[in-house]
Amino acid sequence: MAAPTGSTTRPEPAAGPVGPGAPGSVAVTALGGAPAVSLLGDVRVDAGTGPGSAGPPMRRALLAALALRRGPVDREELLWSLWGDDPPSSATRNVQTYVAALRRLLEPEPTAPRHLLTVGTGYELLLPDESVDVRRFERLRARGRDLLAAGDVEAGLAAYDAALGLWRGEPLAHVPGPFAADQRTLLLDWCVSAAEAWALPALERGPAAAVVDRVRAVSRVAPGRPPLTTLLLRALDADGRRAEALAEAASAPTAADPELAAVVDRLRRGVPLDAEVPAPVVAPPRPAVPAQLPHDVHSFVGREAETERLRARLRATGRAPRTVVLHGTGGVGKTALAVHFGHQVAADFPDGTLYVDLRGFAPEAEPLPAAEALGALLRSLGDGEELPSTLRELEAAYRTRVAGKRLLVLLDNAASAEQVRPMLPGSPEPFVVVTSRNTLAELVVRDGAVPLALGALDEAGALELLAGVVGADRVAAEPAAAAALTRVCGLLPLALRIFAEQAALRAGETLADLLAELTPREERLDLLSTSDAAEAVRVVMSWSYAVLTPELAELFRVAGAFPGPDLTAPPLAAVSGRPVAQVERGLRALADDHLLERHGPGRYRVHDLLRLYAVERLAAEVGPAGARELAVRLLDWYLATAIAADVRLSPFRGTRTPPPPAGPVRPLEFADYTAARDWGDAELANSLELIRLADRIDLPRHACELANTMVGYYYIRGHWREWIEALGIAISGAVRLGDDDVQRRARYNLAGAYLQTERFAECLEQCAAIDRLGEGDPRFELMLGNVRAASLLGLGRTEEAARLLSETLARDPERSPARAIPLANLGEAYTRLGELTRALACHEEALATRLSVGDLIGASTSLLGMGALHLRMDKPDRAVQALLDSRRYARDSGSPREEALANAALGDALLAAGQDELARDCFEQALTGFERLEDPRAQAMRARLGG
Repeated sequence: MAAPTGSTTRPEPAAGPVGPGAPGSVAVTALGGAPAVSLLGDVRVDAGTGPGSAGPPMRRALLAALALRRGPVDREELLWSLWGDDPPSSATRNVQTYVAALRRLLEPEPTAPRHLLTVGTGYELLLPDESVDVRRFERLRARGRDLLAAGDVEAGLAAYDAALGLWRGEPLAHVPGPFAADQRTLLLDWCVSAAEAWALPALERGPAAAVVDRVRAVSRVAPGRPPLTTLLLRALDADGRRAEALAEAASAPTAADPELAAVVDRLRRGVPLDAEVPAPVVAPPRPAVPAQLPHDVHSFVGREAETERLRARLRATGRAPRTVVLHGTGGVGKTALAVHFGHQVAADFPDGTLYVDLRGFAPEAEPLPAAEALGALLRSLGDGEELPSTLRELEAAYRTRVAGKRLLVLLDNAASAEQVRPMLPGSPEPFVVVTSRNTLAELVVRDGAVPLALGALDEAGALELLAGVVGADRVAAEPAAAAALTRVCGLLPLALRIFAEQAALRAGETLADLLAELTPREERLDLLSTSDAAEAVRVVMSWSYAVLTPELAELFRVAGAFPGPDLTAPPLAAVSGRPVAQVERGLRALADDHLLERHGPGRYRVHDLLRLYAVERLAAEVGPAGARELAVRLLDWYLATAIAADVRLSPFRGTRTPPPPAGPVRPLEFADYTAARDWGDAELANSLELIRLADRIDLPRHACELANTMVGYYYIRGHWREWIEALGIAISGAVRLGDDDVQRRARYNLAGAYLQTERFAECLEQCAAIDRLGEGDPRFELMLGNVRAASLLGLGRTEEAARLLSETLARDPERSPARAIPLANLGEAYTRLGELTRALACHEEALATRLSVGDLIGASTSLLGMGALHLRMDKPDRAVQALLDSRRYARDSGSPREEALANAALGDALLAAGQDELARDCFEQALTGFERLEDPRAQAMRARLGG
């Protein structure tokens, strides 16, 4: 079993326990230079100096949340793991603090390998499986199971014994949070299961006393479990300790478990537990037990978390019927998972397994009527003669027939809740799995079904699938091509299998050759096809598309043409000319049909292969000219909205007039700075994709305007890579347009990106290129002089920079608000030259100007300079106050770079003020911020903390 993943579905566990003092109980110790994490007991870490506590409870909770998952865990999932659905307002900053502390624990030396990485908005704990006791347990447990199945009892018992020996007590002891609570319960289930698998063969080989000790140890960790009590009674009886067995039996929960009740009864009657049981009375022959599951999928991989959720539902107790709705887009592997799970648990259903294809989305026929499906099910159960004629009678007969029976019923490819409902049993013994491209929400609300969404595979699972068909050696020989192939196939199991089967037949070609065939996006669907129409990707997708209303079909095509990774209703409304509310309803309907994926409130994603299909249909409907017209509408609306946001974000940049919208839908408006910044956060990836789109379809003015407009947001959030790429596209577009003003602005903005990333020589190159275009307006020349001077400061040419800044400011007789920026840089130059009084005057004037226009980032920067000045003047208390204000403005503006810089400077001031603990906390926060930004200052800060 793989360790849990960081999906929105609450993850599975990865282990089980033996208890304090159990024979062979050990803690995992540091291996091969990697720290060791022990979770099977109290949470411990060993970074090479011996096991020790992982720290306070919330820090332990964060470590557990990362260690029990493989791969990155995003911020929202971590917040839920620690606090559930109601995290405190400080939760994100708290997590950052815990991460910094864990890094000191896991990476005690500055030169130590990195184990706790920042990935996107979350974190990833990179440790080998041998370093996490949970993973070692599961590997040993699986080995023991396989060895026992192969008949190697001695080796199998040894593996189980080593697995159980890893347990030191209750798992995740004293760790708070809903994630830990869920995992603790599930881990205990795995432990009890391992103990059961080990105990019976161990009892046969003896000595029985060792089994007694082990089972008692497990029972201390998982008390009140009838299977463990049953094992303990059998072991005590085998060891000749019947009096102890009877004493244990006196408090045994016999009502909860028939097997335990039978064992207790035999003990009380003095019947040896290993005595022969009388042969049962032979019953009349029964009809053959149905076993209707289709053949299991060859090389089935992944889906551990989803499989565990199915198993958890299977283990659920109570009188309510048990139904799971497995829903997802076409080709995602719903049927494959349901069938694979069915084969795994078939032994738990002695009364059989039933399967019906309900044909919900098959193009060649209508969905299977419920009456026909019920007739097929009843005939499978032996009721072949004179079936009732009405749906109501068939439903009653079916529910009577399955009542009390341990049956697995797989209802595949359902179209609607109405089609499925007559086939739901009325008693809890049968277990029903329904697959559908729809969510079947009515079954969840009205009938108590449990929904389980199925998305695409992760890359590791996709590579495993590919290797299982084309051969592991072939994948290992070309890892980069193999990984690219999985992405080209959209990580969809159906597409991957179709491709892999083709690749297996073309064994003489390299994977790179096959990748070259698949790379042209417009050809992927043609190449991913087979002679079996039911397995052709295009056909599978067409099934869902064919049943859409004309309005939804149009919306699906437009959504597929949207170039960004996710989308919302307003831009699609602008493209389609429909009201936003109507488009939002349509997007929800498409998501219910699994033609879109929900991705946060009001946001949706289109799977890559579905996107290709949608674009294909769009081209067939409107042609190239129509598609271009839709793109222009989209870019017009987006540019107008970006300008509205920039007006709020960048008070120095003056008034910009957006182009008139090409459609009837108005651009968004923003009430304040925060609303505009939040829109930028949500649209970051989309903004770059739209700039690329404009460039790709030869709309250079749109590309230039959108790139230049997004610069204010990029600066606030520190998105340097996006900034540099966008402005590179803008410069190319401006050259094609032959518009010197546009090119001048684009090069200036690119110079600003180079300045922020300390690429000073490249910044000066852009300034020189601007000079060759001729002089701009006075305000532009003021800002250009500032950028050139700031680069000189960065290169250590302080006197030259101070002279240039003084000259630049002298050319601004109207004292415009934009002068605050060169004023602040002049203050920095004076500080370096030791002219502290003049420096302070510059910073104070810049601060007043920035606050007067609401420039929070600028205010933070000015206060940063003032704090440094106060330190130079040996006034640490005034420095601390200035830097606290700087950090406050940075946080209010939402600029992680400014906040990290403020924290680093505040740490220095607090050290000077003798407040070492507070200083260290600021340094840890600064390190977290720099690491998130991949800022080179992180290395120096890490070394400082390590020292």
